[in-house]
Amino acid sequence: MFESEFETNPSGDDLCIEDHQVFGNGFFQNNPAFLSRLNLRDSSRLVNQHLEFRQSLARYENSFVWNTVTGSGFCGATHPGAAKVFNSIATAAYGISNSDCLYVNPSERVFAVSDAPEASGYSRALLTYIDTSLRDRRRDLANVINAADSAIGADDHATLSLLHIPGEQMVNPLKAWAFIAGDTLLFRGNRFDSRLVRIDDTPNFIGKSHGHCEPQGVDLAFGDFFVIASDGIRDVRADDDETIEESLRDLLDVDDLYGSALAIVRRCNRVIAESRFGRTASYLGGHDNISILLVYPERLPDCVRTGAALLGGWTKLGEK
Repeated sequence: MFESEFETNPSGDDLCIEDHQVFGNGFFQNNPAFLSRLNLRDSSRLVNQHLEFRQSLARYENSFVWNTVTGSGFCGATHPGAAKVFNSIATAAYGISNSDCLYVNPSERVFAVSDAPEASGYSRALLTYIDTSLRDRRRDLANVINAADSAIGADDHATLSLLHIPGEQMVNPLKAWAFIAGDTLLFRGNRFDSRLVRIDDTPNFIGKSHGHCEPQGVDLAFGDFFVIASDGIRDVRADDDETIEESLRDLLDVDDLYGSALAIVRRCNRVIAESRFGRTASYLGGHDNISILLVYPERLPDCVRTGAALLGGWTKLGEK
């Protein structure tokens, strides 16, 4: 099984990490059309291979997990992508990876998602660098991120969407600070508004731009919340005509951040049934790693004792 890979300082009770099964008990049995695409006109050898694979699927139930992290005013989840995991099993791939990495540091009020290209740990290395800098009492995040940009090589690049909501602010309106690099996504919404607005910045990845990253200041209004996500969240759309913002907003409930995070991840990984030529076939969503963080500033405590959590950024190796 995947182990929950995180670094935490459990000095408080405001940080909860849980595991969830990618394929739970009876998953394949409860979706009988899942492998109905078997083509009986194939060679007998290929048909037998398909049948053997179908019969062996039950052993992958309760074998792979994804993680959630919750605390006061935030909830996050990271998933390797159900379709990606299934395809790796079906093709006997050497490893199953989640190159997404999710970081929460409620004591510093810093929340981030990073995604590295392909199967690598560069996103985890980037967020570990940021976490180490914060533990060393380096508080200027712009300097920390720019130092990370210089330290990471061009072949080791990763995206970054980071949100910082300083506590005990003496300004009015209160501000949040956003750092965005690459194709991770950051949205701002309000509980009294049906819209989500994407916050954009540089398309360059950390480690590839060799530029200077400056934070964006966002004036906070009563009822504001933020959604941070990796690009795998695009699978949340019910159809191609629906925008990501519309799909996310339909699933969001700021009074139930945990339920919202679960609903969004499960929507991305839903089983989709289609009927073609008189036959029903099912397939999985979740073709990429999926990570999401929901942050509700008004519910973040001004002072917490809990440390940080770092989830994802791993590769599970199979047998050669």
